[in-house]
Amino acid sequence: MLTPAELVWLIAAVAKGDEAAFERLYAATRAKLFGVVLRILRRQDLAEEVIQETYVKIWSSAGQFNPALSSPITWMASIARNRAIDVVRKRGEVSIEEEPSAMEVAAESPDPLARREMSWSASDVWSPTGKSSCCWPITMAGAVTSSPQSSRRR
Repeated sequence: MLTPAELVWLIAAVAKGDEAAFERLYAATRAKLFGVVLRILRRQDLAEEVIQETYVKIWSSAGQFNPALSSPITWMASIARNRAIDVVRKRGEVSIEEEPSAMEVAAESPDPLARREMSWSASDVWSPTGKSSCCWPITMAGAVTSSPQSSRRR
């Protein structure tokens, strides 16, 4: 990566419409900014779209960059990060049918809670008296009188 001073010079050149400076700026910073965006979005296709929008914004607002307020990479990373966060917020309103990764098959092995539920036996659910012991006896006042395990020991 270029030094901060070189990045400041490139951004100043981009503010004047220098396309060659923009290409150098892009080549020097694209990996870092893509990493920032991908970490937030977790989807390469969305990250690529946000990076394109980020560099359009950098091109159009390069004249507003003030090196006294922040370093060049911090300024560019904040543009990328803010745009990625906007996409996350907007996608929060998307239905599950529109989210391709949501339609993928679940993991091969069940999560710990599912394994626990699958390991329950009939004796965990039914007591020797034939009554369900899955729920603790409740008094009329709503207080628990005993647990299923303690009621089986009696």
